[in-house]
Amino acid sequence: IIGAVIVAVIMYFDPDQIKRMSWYLFGFGILLLIILYLAPDGKGQIAEPINGAKSWFRIPFASIQPSEFVKIFLILALSKMTVQHNQANVHKNVKTDFMLFLKLAALTSLPLALVMLQPDLGTGLVIVSIFLGIVLVSGITWKILVPIIGGTTLLGGVIFFLVLYFPDILVKYLNVKAYQFDRIYTWLRPEEYSGEESFQLEQSLSAIGSGMMSGKQFSGASVYIPEKHSDFIFSVIGEEFGFIGGSIVVGLFFIL
Repeated sequence: IIGAVIVAVIMYFDPDQIKRMSWYLFGFGILLLIILYLAPDGKGQIAEPINGAKSWFRIPFASIQPSEFVKIFLILALSKMTVQHNQANVHKNVKTDFMLFLKLAALTSLPLALVMLQPDLGTGLVIVSIFLGIVLVSGITWKILVPIIGGTTLLGGVIFFLVLYFPDILVKYLNVKAYQFDRIYTWLRPEEYSGEESFQLEQSLSAIGSGMMSGKQFSGASVYIPEKHSDFIFSVIGEEFGFIGGSIVVGLFFIL
């Protein structure tokens, strides 16, 4: 219902109006992240950390995560920057395309740095994905994209290799936290991490499996899943509505 109201409000504005508001919205989002970073973060404070991350404003009856809004504002700002650059450089070449890439990277680095200070690795990766998505459709020549994508893929592979076999190097030089390793290990080998690290994942798999074909019906979930209303909402759908309900949700995402 809240989403429908937001959609209705946004549809009130035409694309040109949204384009004109892009920089203001982006600036507002960055301001929210800065205020969040500077806000008192002790117990009971407005920015009380949750699960070790200072990512939310605590308000009566709810909490607000500014980075969720910043994702949308970043897409608008990157898109407007791309359009403005391409309109100013009708006769494009490798130099102008590389300048666009640098400008997009610089714009992305500001919210990315503020999010990583929280720290929120998951949202940070989403911001990087947004940046790469805009770059792919920006018209930048493949002479630039191929080396960048190839280098990024190689770097990701090296980091993944270090995570699996030489994690001490990442801890020493990149200050990576232990829980970040645990997320990867439990994803690869959940059966070997049956304790606290993989509890959420194992419970969600059990919930989805127990829903079988048609599920346990609405509010019939019985498998305990902490924080199920957030990243693990699909496990509730799978348990209550089964394979049929889960397939409908996946199908709706394809349509979307």
